Amino acid sequence: MADKEMWWPSQQSVFNVPAAFSPVLAAQQAQWWYQQALQQQQQQSALPLPLTKKMPRVAKGDAKPRGRMTAYAYFVQICREEHKKKHPEENVVFAEFSKKCAERWKTMSDKEKSRFHEMADKDKKRYDNEMLTYTPSKGEKVRGKKRKQMKDPNAPKRSLSAFFMFCKDERPKVKAAN
Repeated sequence: MADKEMWWPSQQSVFNVPAAFSPVLAAQQAQWWYQQALQQQQQQSALPLPLTKKMPRVAKGDAKPRGRMTAYAYFVQICREEHKKKHPEENVVFAEFSKKCAERWKTMSDKEKSRFHEMADKDKKRYDNEMLTYTPSKGEKVRGKKRKQMKDPNAPKRSLSAFFMFCKDERPKVKAAN
């Protein structure tokens, strides 16, 4: 027990530092944290970047037509182009940019929006025409909702649960009471 007290500093020596030394200790501590942060930053920059494999894009002859764009999507696209022209070197945070676009879209009148709706209608016609001529390749799965299987009309009904049996017995009593 006496050995433990020798290597472990007493509370008096750790926490009761003379007031004259407290600013010095605070400055040393701040400097130490700064040095640690610099060392960590240097170590991270010295690490090689993780290698990512980029898959080569295969050119498809019978590629599926690109999806149609909505009026709002055209509006955001044009807003982004305008923003890039005004601020070419600025990186855009998508979340903030999309919020501003949404606010602007809400304040626009129907007359101003009609331009974008016309663009969307043209794109819808283009998409519909391309889909008429498009035939998916044999290996490609057709996406969409799976059809619900038709029930056999002669199949027996499921039995009632205990709650529904209770309701069946109690319903006439409640109707009679009310």
